[in-house]
Amino acid sequence: ALLREVAYETLGRRDRRARHLAAARYFEALGDEELAGVLATHYLAAHRAATEGPEAEATAAQARIALRAAAERAASLGSPLQALAYLGDAIGIATEPTEVGQLEERAAWVADDAGRYGEAADHADRAAAAFVAAGDETGELPCRNHQGWFVASYSYAEGAALLRDLEPRLAASSDPWIVARGAFTAANLRLRAGEDAEALPFYERAL
Repeated sequence: ALLREVAYETLGRRDRRARHLAAARYFEALGDEELAGVLATHYLAAHRAATEGPEAEATAAQARIALRAAAERAASLGSPLQALAYLGDAIGIATEPTEVGQLEERAAWVADDAGRYGEAADHADRAAAAFVAAGDETGELPCRNHQGWFVASYSYAEGAALLRDLEPRLAASSDPWIVARGAFTAANLRLRAGEDAEALPFYERAL
């Protein structure tokens, strides 16, 4: 390991990038899903060794695709923490607001799967902010809805307050899916509070 580290550090950035890309393309050609993490690691390292400009942007795009695939692979194998790590790396090199929002939203659900509800709420909050920056209300509203539900997982009163404040915006959306999801969340929130009769109209709206 020591020899490998010394040899690696003697390589210039351009040589390092070229070798990481060569390794990534080799593993990619094998078409083995088990190598998703290895592939992502090489593309990310190639990006970090790239000089600023078109070269770095190209390797960043490749790295994000590979990291997202590695995250999905890890999640499918029941390793949400590893998936979160890959998504965190992808978020760190994403710049376009819509893509940041999509990555943050996925990270929120993965964090929820890992039982990290506070982290899930934070990811959902950042996802919503990214969609706002992109001018995408249909992207923002579901993330705000998720955020409130995640907060309610560890602080019911706080999460309930967030969700009840959000209900008018969800109900007024032009997207039927957002209206349905918002109504379903509102129904579950009331059911959890023992307000069964109040929950029924929201279930009807969701249906």
